[in-house]
Amino acid sequence: MNRKEPNTFTMPLSVLLIICLLVLPAGAQYGGGTGGPEDPYLIYTAEQMNTIGTDRKDWAKHFTLMADVDLSIYAGTDFNIIGTSANSAFRGIFDGNNNNISRFTSTNRSCTGLFGYIKDSNAEIRNLGLVAPNIKAEGGSNVGSLVGYLEEGTIANCYASGGSVTGKESVGGLVGYNEGGEIKGCYATSRVSGDEEVGGLVGYLRGTIDNCYAKSNVSGDKYIGGLVGRNRSGSITNSMALGRTSGEEREVGGLVGNNSGSVVNCFAGGDVLGGRTVGGLAGTNGGTITCSYSRGSVSSEGSAGGLVGSNRNIVSNCYATGGVTGDYSVGGLVGANIWPGKIICCYSIGAAGGTMYVGGLVGYNDEAIIKTSFWDTRASGLNNMCGRERYAIGCHDSNGNTTAGMQTKGTFFSAGWDFVLESKTGTEGIWSICEGLDYPQFTWQFRSGDFNNDTRVDFRDFAVFAERWLESDHSFFWCRGADLTNDGKVDFDDLKEFTQKWPAAGIGILPKIDYVIIDDFESYNDLGPGTPESNRIFDTWLDGYDNPATNGSIVGHAKPPFAERDIVHSGEQSMPYFYSTLFKFSKAELPLSPPQDWTEEGAGVLSLWFRGDSSNTAAPMNVVLNGSSAVYHDNPNATRIDTWRQWTIDLQAFTGVDLTSVNSIAICFGDENNLQPGGSGTMFFDDIRLFAPNEQSKLGRPL
Repeated sequence: MNRKEPNTFTMPLSVLLIICLLVLPAGAQYGGGTGGPEDPYLIYTAEQMNTIGTDRKDWAKHFTLMADVDLSIYAGTDFNIIGTSANSAFRGIFDGNNNNISRFTSTNRSCTGLFGYIKDSNAEIRNLGLVAPNIKAEGGSNVGSLVGYLEEGTIANCYASGGSVTGKESVGGLVGYNEGGEIKGCYATSRVSGDEEVGGLVGYLRGTIDNCYAKSNVSGDKYIGGLVGRNRSGSITNSMALGRTSGEEREVGGLVGNNSGSVVNCFAGGDVLGGRTVGGLAGTNGGTITCSYSRGSVSSEGSAGGLVGSNRNIVSNCYATGGVTGDYSVGGLVGANIWPGKIICCYSIGAAGGTMYVGGLVGYNDEAIIKTSFWDTRASGLNNMCGRERYAIGCHDSNGNTTAGMQTKGTFFSAGWDFVLESKTGTEGIWSICEGLDYPQFTWQFRSGDFNNDTRVDFRDFAVFAERWLESDHSFFWCRGADLTNDGKVDFDDLKEFTQKWPAAGIGILPKIDYVIIDDFESYNDLGPGTPESNRIFDTWLDGYDNPATNGSIVGHAKPPFAERDIVHSGEQSMPYFYSTLFKFSKAELPLSPPQDWTEEGAGVLSLWFRGDSSNTAAPMNVVLNGSSAVYHDNPNATRIDTWRQWTIDLQAFTGVDLTSVNSIAICFGDENNLQPGGSGTMFFDDIRLFAPNEQSKLGRPL
């Protein structure tokens, strides 16, 4: 018989286990860590991500995302938003660790985003991607996919890819309202819509944005911008917007709708449409815009400018190349230049058309100033600088030039423009020009060593360099000159400079989207075949509609809209595709005329996004080039995947195809040489692109 020692206390095992669980560290609710700077909480799962929003005491801690996380299990308001107000804000650091969070959904109405409210100068969200976010904050304000309200703190190297963001006011593809925070190295490609202050990246800005871009289709009523809806007193530098921007009412711009802050070294490339006060870069400007340009077309029911719709402050060292149409106050550069507006050292080349007050450079110059600025009379079709001048200075029709004159350095240099490698007119080296080849452009647009102007430094540039070895060559490098050190000779000093740029890609300090679009499905419309602008999706993608006995494919909806506008990967449209493989082959083919050289830009990978449905019948999915070489998807059940997936194909897999002459691409289901009893289903396709080898990411992120 065992005896117990005197004064010894025993405890049941169950009680002991309970005590042990109670004293575990708080970090056990996550995947590890204590939340400190050197030992952050580790997040592996959707449940752990959702837990952050339940415990406010952790909102000043450090977190690291350790894996990609899918949040689709949380719908509506199920996900616990991290940071909800100024008094309950996130103040910590969240490091995405270059992982992504996919299918985040929210219908919260205010301060909506993965992080609702951030308030601390040391707070930071970094290295994090959102894939296919779906934010529907109907009637809500301060709405973004990543952050609703950024009062202080930093957002660095983050992105939102695909999906959509909808709200009422201060709505952005990444951040809704940036009061005083810093956003750098970020981008967004989501669809964004709202009523006012709507931007592809940020809705409302008082803070800073640097080295960012948006390729988003943005729509709303007023203060609508491709990058920022309203820049109240913030700073936008080294950034660009490439998507389509449209506004029903006023103040719509390719980069920013309403600007009263500063815009420096920026670019807008998408088309812009609006009710009135519409500009290729900015709808209205009450701040400063410098060293920036736009090239998209501009259309307005009121005033319109290739760069700015209405200017009331300073526009300097800028240019616009797109065509402009409007009703009144229509100019190739600025629609209305109103006191105390100033336009200095600018030019435009786009055609301008309207009903009243139409000018090659400015539509209406009202008690304002234009200095040392020019326009191309031949390209614009206008010999008058201003449509109307009222108590103003600078509308000199003599400043109009032919295309040849606009491509001559002396035209601008004699007017005091500051060119690179010249000190007489200034030392900043703002402008560069390849005389006889192009108009003036900014020095920041060029990359040293990119001799052929394809935005990368590669073997093609090395070939140009080798041709000029040991020759005298004073030309500017982009004009196919190779004297990078400007000492009058191409030698080892230039070789040293060249090797420092190798290999490189990108334009100056701006981010670059490094892919070639085969079809993004954005150009298709519902106009009848008798209309010249008709471009219906099934007239371009040839399907089996007229031959259903052997071809079981039908592209497009039966009734308008023929392209899909709800289920999309990015942009506003995708291709709906019905297939049937019951003893037949389904094939929808896009003819490419003239044939395309898919090797010209260094492409090596074909990428397309697809989405099926769990009710679809499984069928072999394949892509065929030039009607002969097929590559099959490695998942026989790919048609039953009900989320957007990227399919990447090495171009070398298309055996026997001359990639320098691709005349068609087809998306097919079934095996044409071995017809079987099969079934049917509906698929969606989007964003067919070419990427450089080994450079496309698993998310399809632009490079």
